[in-house]
Parts: sequence; C-alpha cells; structure tokens
Amino acid sequence: MDNQPISTYKNSMGYSYYIPTLPCYHSVLNKSHLISGEIQYPDNNYLLDNALGYMEKNWGTSFPDNYFWMHAVDPTNPSISLLFSQAEIKWLGKSFIKHIGHLRLNGEELDLKMLAQFEVTYDFLNEDNPKIILKSKQIKLELSFGTSQKYVFKGPAVGKLSRDILHHSDTLIDLKIYQNSEIKQYKLRGNYEKIGEIDKI
Repeated sequence: MDNQPISTYKNSMGYSYYIPTLPCYHSVLNKSHLISGEIQYPDNNYLLDNALGYMEKNWGTSFPDNYFWMHAVDPTNPSISLLFSQAEIKWLGKSFIKHIGHLRLNGEELDLKMLAQFEVTYDFLNEDNPKIILKSKQIKLELSFGTSQKYVFKGPAVGKLSRDILHHSDTLIDLKIYQNSEIKQYKLRGNYEKIGEIDKI
C-alpha cells in the first residue's frame, strides 16, 4: 500500500522526455512516498510501517548502453539515504548525459538534479574499492565503495529482457560530505550498477 506522495519529479530526462522515439524513455514516478505492508520470505517476515518508498519506470525498449546507478541507506538511521544515477542518452546520431538523484539527511532533502555546475568524477586507482565524487558549487560528496555481493540481473534490450547486468548488492559505502567548511562522514550500505561507464565516453 503506497500513499501520501511527496514532491514528485515531472521526469528525469529534461525536455528530451518529450521525444517518444528514444530507446530509453524513463521517468521517476515518485521520489518519495510512504509505504505500509509486509514482505514475506521463507522463515522471515518484514513489516513496513510508513517507510519511505521510491518508484521509477522505463517505457522504452532498452536501458542506456552507458549508465551508472546507485542507492544506499544508513542501516542505523532510516532518515539518511542517497540515490544517484547518470546515463548517456543517444538520439539521431547525437548523445547527451543526464543525471538524477537526492541526498536525504535527518528530514532534509537535497535534489542533486537542481545543483549548479554539477560534475562527476570516477576514480579507479583501486579496482576493488572504486570512488566517485559528486561536486557542485554548493556541496561535494565523496563516495568510497567497499566489497559487495555480485549478481547477474536481466535488463531490457530492444524490447526483450535479454541483457546481462552485473548488480553489486549489500555494498559498504563510505560517504564524506563537504559543505560550508564542514566535513561530515557516514557509513552507508547499498547497491550499484555499471560504475564508471559514463567516464569511458
């Protein structure tokens, strides 16, 4: 049961969303709503009572060839979470890069899509522990990725779920936030896919 939608994006692709022939036709349906219900699993039941939910959908036929996606939370504090995704969109022989995301800290939310002079840097000096830096005029986020479980998911390719996607799950993520001459550090746990694909373009 989902209810009480909170401040939803119109879409995540800017004006390009109105081009109906794009292979990736993506939108965030709701970036925050309340969820109540139960998840049943052998030997375990998980109860949800006004938990925060997130919903997105792709009406197109394929995922982008090049993208990065991650979502992480603080296991000890449900009010702290981070979502970020960046993708290369191709159309008529041209390409452009879009990103979406939000940082939630103790009841406040920062929309990463709205930040001015936003830059993303990928660091692969250590392949087992990659880093990314999200930087704007207002804030800098530094993420260090630790060990993770790896699974092969199926993603869409030309209308069929036939594309193998390596999904990293249960990843330890160190987050440093630089803002207003202050540094804050958090220990997150989350999932990610295709780190560094955009950096190879």
